[in-house]
Amino acid sequence: EEPTPFVGWEQLEQEVRQDIPGIYLTVRDKDGKVVNRVKGTNEQGFNRVNWELDHADKSGIMLEDSRGGSGNLVTTGEYSVSLDLYENGSMRQLAEPEVFQVISLAEGALKGASNEEIEEFRKEDENFAQKLTAANNVLQRNLKKVDAMRSALEKAPNFNNETFTALHEAKEQLRDLDKALNGDEVKGEVGERSDPTPRDAGYIASSALNSTYGPTANHKAALERAKKQLDRISAEIKEINQMVIPELEKQLQSAGAPWIEGQEIPD
Repeated sequence: EEPTPFVGWEQLEQEVRQDIPGIYLTVRDKDGKVVNRVKGTNEQGFNRVNWELDHADKSGIMLEDSRGGSGNLVTTGEYSVSLDLYENGSMRQLAEPEVFQVISLAEGALKGASNEEIEEFRKEDENFAQKLTAANNVLQRNLKKVDAMRSALEKAPNFNNETFTALHEAKEQLRDLDKALNGDEVKGEVGERSDPTPRDAGYIASSALNSTYGPTANHKAALERAKKQLDRISAEIKEINQMVIPELEKQLQSAGAPWIEGQEIPD
């Protein structure tokens, strides 16, 4: 006797593919722009969740970990919060927003920057952090890709020594850019300080937004220096990514090298 066929495959597949519903607290500024979303809980009984008085992290989203980190602190002023439900690909508001005030607990000994100055600096810092993340991601991806390309070339039936040398030179150039962007790893291992880099200036600039008196003139100068450095380094990374790597890939294809992760599906 044949077993009775299961007829609920479509329903089962829908349940497997369905996103898990979630409760969120959405914080907006006085102009109605979203400041941050905080994931809540929906368990039986009393539920509590805290907002850390911070903006959403805008430094960039990675494919391996799309959650991100913490953003910069908000300024004092009026905000609102609403309770939202995410379900079946849609965000639905469950209740009318509640308005509240963010205030300073105490006045510091030093006079701080105005809210307008802080907001302007925050936007500059967020743009810088996003560009720094992107530049570092493209740089590290190309370092891995050059290693993969060298392995592919070693397996090619028409090995080309000139291409092999060009891959070595590309990797050395990428290593120099990594040092300029992130600091000297060798010096770090023995406790020596590296020359100023965009990354360390980014830490200094971000610290201004998590204090009660920044940004100071030193914070602004550090960010400006880092932005100029990053612009120069990013231009060189773009040139390698958009011109050098594609040309080397063509040479590998001519040599009959195997497919490399990240390339198009072969015809």
